[in-house]
Amino acid sequence: MMKLNNCNCESCIEKNNFDKDIGIIIQGPYKNSNIFEYMVNMYSGINNVIFVLHKNEIGLEQKSKILYYHNSVNYAICNTPSNNGFGNVNLQAASVMTGLNVLENLGYKKAIKIRSDMVLYPLHTLLNNLEWNKLNFFDYVRMGYHIDRKNTNKKIMKKYKDSINYKPVYPTDYIVAGKINDMKMYFDYYEEEIEDWAAEHKLIFNYLYRKNLMLDNSIDYLKNYCNFFRRTLKEKEIDMVWITREWRNLAIDF
Repeated sequence: MMKLNNCNCESCIEKNNFDKDIGIIIQGPYKNSNIFEYMVNMYSGINNVIFVLHKNEIGLEQKSKILYYHNSVNYAICNTPSNNGFGNVNLQAASVMTGLNVLENLGYKKAIKIRSDMVLYPLHTLLNNLEWNKLNFFDYVRMGYHIDRKNTNKKIMKKYKDSINYKPVYPTDYIVAGKINDMKMYFDYYEEEIEDWAAEHKLIFNYLYRKNLMLDNSIDYLKNYCNFFRRTLKEKEIDMVWITREWRNLAIDF
């Protein structure tokens, strides 16, 4: 059972005004204890939130106590991978997959995963404006350099202007939302060793997901299987604050 906020005040009713079939994963580990407690306070009172901690992260016992006493905030503990992977890809995958498995076992059908140092508010407004038949991402970016076309087979690619060279394109992984089945297909990954082709760990997730869908054309993938909600943030006046990047609001400054 998930702890739920049963308060009937106007504020609590409003922030829980979203599909009850959606689970919210706050992805660990959490390195800064002050930011961790701030994050817990920000998401406290919102139903279906689950914080995922790593078994060997510093201050685990104290963090568990903080989570236990907050109304409606739930938590799970995942095993920490022996190898962090390129760009900590294994840490992210382990955390998100643990949250997805918990939610799935409780009967949830959809999920959103959010970075451990990022806050979205009002969150319910975003949840009500996503395209749940696709994977939802904040935006996509290009790598800052060209690469040889012969080595693009494992990367999501998009033609760059009229150049014969290409730049890899990948959706950002700050926030990812979708059906739990699709999310599990996206994050079900463990990297035994750092592979030469992995220019960014986001490329790994997207390459494997596209491969599982048997899609070779990256443009079709971005167009038909992904929804980018950066414009929605501006239109609906939703803040997306990256706390460890000097409280940068990516809805305005990206």
